[in-house]
Order: sequence, then structure tokens, then C-alpha cells
Amino acid sequence: MADSHKTIVIALGGNAILSEGEYGTVEQQMLNMELACRQLTPLIRSENHVVITHGNGPGGYSPDPAGRVCC
Repeated sequence: MADSHKTIVIALGGNAILSEGEYGTVEQQMLNMELACRQLTPLIRSENHVVITHGNGPGGYSPDPAGRVCC
């Protein structure tokens, strides 16, 4: 019998967890990931197979206005 469920692959990380104008502080990234997880909850609870993976995005970084560097 064939599996009728879909496989959904979601890639989070790097620039995908930053909003425009954000500098990528740990606090910003944690808040953005919490929001993303809340948005993904219905998919995770569905009968589908969900794969969540992480990428590091591009190798560059930008310091925030205080000169701190993240990632």
C-alpha cells in the first residue's frame, strides 16, 4: 500500500530567519524562529511528513549599530 501523505521540506536559517533591517542578533533570531515555529505548527500536526532543515546562508555578516558582530 502506497503512502498517500506528502513530504514537505522546510529550510530555515541564515537570511531566512532575518527580517529586512535586522542585524541578526541572537535575540532577533530567537524571536523570528519562535514566530516561524508557531506558523509551522499546523503543518507539523498534519498527517504529512515534515522535514525541517537549517542552512547557514551566505558567509557574510553585518555588524549592528553598536558594532557587535553576529554569526
